[in-house]
Amino acid sequence: MSSAVRAHRRRTKKRTKRLTMRRALYGLNLEDAPFIIRLDNYLYRMLTTPRWPQWMIRIMKAISRLGDGYAGVLLGLSFYVFGVESATYYFLRGLSGGLLCILVFVLIKNTVHRTRPFERHTDRDPHMKPPDKYSFPSGHTMFAFSMIFTAGPIHPALIAGIIVFAILVALSRVIVRVHYPLDVIGGAIFGSLVGIGVDALARSLIVLPL
Repeated sequence: MSSAVRAHRRRTKKRTKRLTMRRALYGLNLEDAPFIIRLDNYLYRMLTTPRWPQWMIRIMKAISRLGDGYAGVLLGLSFYVFGVESATYYFLRGLSGGLLCILVFVLIKNTVHRTRPFERHTDRDPHMKPPDKYSFPSGHTMFAFSMIFTAGPIHPALIAGIIVFAILVALSRVIVRVHYPLDVIGGAIFGSLVGIGVDALARSLIVLPL
């Protein structure tokens, strides 16, 4: 066998492997998908059971809508209403984190191109209209987790509250059937990294809060 033939077979094998992974991510041939993708789909089926009561779905939808950015705006305005020291400093931190989250998740989504779960699981109609057609990562979850590090340092109790809120946002995005569990896990990781980065940059640039 010539070296050219062996090289061609190696390239073909690599292309086949990449195609299998992409088809698994985009909603095709789940049987050939890696274990983590199969687990992701299994957990999605568990968390989106039709047995959820309607009052629970309504609560999850409300929490999910807060993750649109409303929670961040309300939190930032509350700094001024309640006379929080260095309110402008923390407001700008949160705003910077939110804008950076948008930049990051738009870039990743348009690179990965993972389709929404209801396109594979056709018996699970979404309870909310998704903001775009791609699924990974969850932008709502990214924003919520970034707030832990951009706004949380004001007070330990606020950190605890934001953590609970961020977890609920992540859970809600799966329960309303617009994200896989892996999407919100990715959102939590990327959002935390954005928040940590903004926090570190703000501390290095501004020694004394505004």
